[in-house]
Amino acid sequence: MTGDESLRDLLAEATGINFRLLDKVAFARSVGEMMVRRGYTVREEYEAALLGSADERQQLIEKLAIPETWFFRDRGPFEYLKEWARNFPGGFVRVLSAPCSTGEEPYSIAISLLEAGLRPDHFSVDAVDISQRAVEAGVRAVYRKSSFREPLEGYRHYFTETEKAFALSPEVARLVRFRQDNLMNPSFLREQEPYQVVFCRNLLIYLMDEARRKLLNTVGRLLAPDGLLVVGASELSAFIQMGYSAVPHPYSFACRKGPAKSPPPPPPVSRPLQRETAAPSADSLSGPVREASLDAAWLLANAGELEQAAEVCDRLLVREPARPEHYYLKGLLSEALGQLEAAEDSFRKTLYLDPDHYPALLQMSTLCQRRGEHSKSALFRTRARRIAERGVESHELHR
Repeated sequence: MTGDESLRDLLAEATGINFRLLDKVAFARSVGEMMVRRGYTVREEYEAALLGSADERQQLIEKLAIPETWFFRDRGPFEYLKEWARNFPGGFVRVLSAPCSTGEEPYSIAISLLEAGLRPDHFSVDAVDISQRAVEAGVRAVYRKSSFREPLEGYRHYFTETEKAFALSPEVARLVRFRQDNLMNPSFLREQEPYQVVFCRNLLIYLMDEARRKLLNTVGRLLAPDGLLVVGASELSAFIQMGYSAVPHPYSFACRKGPAKSPPPPPPVSRPLQRETAAPSADSLSGPVREASLDAAWLLANAGELEQAAEVCDRLLVREPARPEHYYLKGLLSEALGQLEAAEDSFRKTLYLDPDHYPALLQMSTLCQRRGEHSKSALFRTRARRIAERGVESHELHR
C-alpha cells in the first residue's frame, strides 16, 4: 500500500468519507501543500504527525473539504419545504442541516420558512459541518456571487449587495445556529430533541460502507416520527429501502419517516429543476404504459425500484433515442446504482442533445467534484450559472 493510500484510509477511519474517490493527483497535491503549510519537509514525519494528532488530521481534512453549495441548490427541496411548512399542523419547527458546508443551505431553509409564513420565533435551524472553516464562513454570512447560481427573484431583499459580495440580513442570520461536529461521532447531537425536518444531502454518496450504516442510523435517531428528510437525488433509494416513504413532489428528493401520507398537491411552479406534473399513482400504471412511460420510470425510481426503472428507461431509449430527459433519468438511476461511468455517459448524452439542460450540468459538476476534478466541475457550474443569469425560469423536461 502506498503512502497516499494509507493516508486515505487513515482519513476515512476518522471521518467515514471515502477519500479514494478523490483524484490521485489532486490528493497528492493537497498533501504536499499541507506539508509546506505545516512546516514538514520529510513525508514520514508528516504521516506520523497525522497518525498521532487529531488536530493535524483536521487540518488536512479542511484542505480536502472543498465546499460545493449555493443558495437554493436544486430549488425543488425548498419549494416543497414551503408547502410542507404551510400545511404544518402547528407548534415549533426544528430543522437540521448537516452537513451545512458554508451556510448557504441552512440560510435557504430559514428564508423558505419565512416565505411560507412561519414567524421567526416558531422555528429554529441547526447547521453542522465537519469543517471548522466552513462553519466560520457560515457565521460570517457574507457570500460571493458564486454562491448564487439560482435566480434570486423574490429573495433579494434578504441580502445587501456590495461590489464583490452579498451580506445576508442579520434578521435571517440569527435564525441559524452553527456548530462544528462530525456526523460519524457516536454522540453526534445526542443532547438535541428530534427534528421535524432534516436536510442531509450529498453526504451518503461519499461514505464508506460502515459509515453509511452509521449515517442511516443517526438520521433515523435525529428525525422525529413522521418527520421530513431531504437527501441527494441519488441517495433517496437508500432511505426508501430503510422504510421511508418518498414524497410525491417532483425534484424534492424528500421522504417521510413513518407511514406514507398524501400531502396536498403543491400549486404549479416554474423553477429550473421542476417537472410540470407529478408522477401518477401506481394503480394508474399497467401494461404497455408501465413499460413505456417516463412517468412510470419516475414512479419506480421514487419507490426505490431502481433496476426496474432503468429497464423502463432502456425501452424508452430504444423507442426514442433522441430525448434528453430519458438519458437524464437513466443517468440519475445509474448514479444511484453506483455505476458512475454509465451515469456520466448518460449525462453527457443529455447535454449533447440539450446543451442547456440545467439539471444535467449540475450532475456533471457533482460527478467531477467527487473525482477531485475541480476545474472540470467549475466549468459545468459556470455553464449552469450562465443559464440562470440569462433569466431562464424553467427547464421543462419534454414529454
